[in-house]
Amino acid sequence: MIKEVTIRNVVTGEEAEISMFSSRFVLDYVDWDTPSVSQSTYRVPKQIGKSLSGVTINTRKPTIYGYVVADLSNTNVLGMTMAEYYEVQERRIEEQKQELNRIISVFQDIQIEADGYFLDARPTSPVTFSEKEEENNEILCAFSIDLECYNPMFYQDSKIVSMQSVEDKFHFPLVIPESGLIFGEVIRRQSINIENAGDAEVGCTITITASGGSVVDPIFYNVNTGEYIGFDGLTLQDGEYIIITTDVSEENVIKHGNARTESVVSYLSSGSKFLKIAQGGDMYSYDVDEEHQNSIDVVVSYREQWFNIPGI
Repeated sequence: MIKEVTIRNVVTGEEAEISMFSSRFVLDYVDWDTPSVSQSTYRVPKQIGKSLSGVTINTRKPTIYGYVVADLSNTNVLGMTMAEYYEVQERRIEEQKQELNRIISVFQDIQIEADGYFLDARPTSPVTFSEKEEENNEILCAFSIDLECYNPMFYQDSKIVSMQSVEDKFHFPLVIPESGLIFGEVIRRQSINIENAGDAEVGCTITITASGGSVVDPIFYNVNTGEYIGFDGLTLQDGEYIIITTDVSEENVIKHGNARTESVVSYLSSGSKFLKIAQGGDMYSYDVDEEHQNSIDVVVSYREQWFNIPGI
């Protein structure tokens, strides 16, 4: 059971913790909803049954239920009459209701955090506060927050995989020869296994940097499937880099360098695909002309995604 969620307005950065143990916003429960799943099929003449051509997962529509409770932890109530006490409580509840209203806007996305997992959502209406006296008074006020998640999958912080590392050459006893001492050596791995423990394949961000020299027409590919994304006529000078984004509906390639930023999608070679990180994992590699092998740095970042998480 999820006992605490944090809602964060991704535009303003304001956030509120809604918890079963809170003295301000008390969590009743979260209806996480279950996205509907539809399958596309086809059949050919004389076929027995059907063939599956695709699976579509629709949006998720969670609702958060809770109570605004007057937080008087920093208020001196000694000497107050009951009328004054209830007046202070009512004023504090109204202030906290306005705080929720600032965070929840139908014009801005929010991020929900629950037990280390995240879910992106957009409010479908302002916060709904109860109109019943037993649920809206000087002691507490019930509320509900209706949301829609256009990406219904939960995710965690991005994983970052670098295809180069530094091997320590420093050791004791330290003897410095006349030729000098190497403290560390950059080791570039031509291929690496990238694991994806989520429920589906995911897009990624591939950063290719020219470091210590130029890089011409780099290629990044899936060793197991042979799928690749490569370039024709693209040169990165020392210090320049490209960022390849392969998330669905966000596919792009941007070059950064010489105080300029430009799209280089037009340099993609024939047959290139915006590679995804396969569920379970696959072996990935890069290639570049031998003369540029020591000048290329490749870093891959991605976020695993889950249909459901523990506790819901």
